[in-house]
Amino acid sequence: MSTVSVKMKSEWYGAISAVSFTDSYIEKVIKIYDFSMSQAGKVIHSTDIQDHICGPAGRGRSDIRSTISLLGKMGFAKNASESFTGDAFFNDTGHIFALALKSRAQSEDDRLSAKLDSLISRLVCIGISNAIENKENGSQNMLILLKLFSHFGTITWDEYLYALYLINSGNQSSLAEIFRLIEENRSNQTQYRILKDSTDNTPVDGTAYLYNQKLLEQAGTIEKISSKEAKLINRTLLIMANI
Repeated sequence: MSTVSVKMKSEWYGAISAVSFTDSYIEKVIKIYDFSMSQAGKVIHSTDIQDHICGPAGRGRSDIRSTISLLGKMGFAKNASESFTGDAFFNDTGHIFALALKSRAQSEDDRLSAKLDSLISRLVCIGISNAIENKENGSQNMLILLKLFSHFGTITWDEYLYALYLINSGNQSSLAEIFRLIEENRSNQTQYRILKDSTDNTPVDGTAYLYNQKLLEQAGTIEKISSKEAKLINRTLLIMANI
């Protein structure tokens, strides 16, 4: 059994966003939606949303801004840098998404909750495919990740990071060749040591893939097998992203 050691620069494994739609961020989306809709006809900015939810100097402002940014990247809302009338912040798809999240949070009916979960997953798929189509920051890494799942069905997160290393270091640009190398490593039971390039021997931690992992789980696209491995369970997003 051999070991492959690679050193990764942090800019090589960026995600679409440093947040995803966990329960706490769903609450933030609902608060953003409620406030923006209350400002019908009034020109506001993302900082006004932050001020309302967190206060001018309150904690959590960066989380609100990150949530607004993610909504924009996914094509659900205006870009965080823009000014807008409050009720025009969310577009039609964004309205459906926010209202689905709000209804799901309030639902006590199991059948309704299941239908809302399915709708929300489909909308997250749409959002991810929008980000890829619009070449948002971090979306290229998501595209590579989806192509790995499409080819292998099941991957380890080390394999994902190894693929990003090969592409960004200039060692390999062909996905077909990257697939071949990963298959060869699997046959040889090769282990990976994914290290930070700024240190001598510090492993890259889970934040290198966690945010994209969470988004894909929320899209209903993958399922976690272990902390280091996941499998493809639904190809809807792959179809939307033309993979």
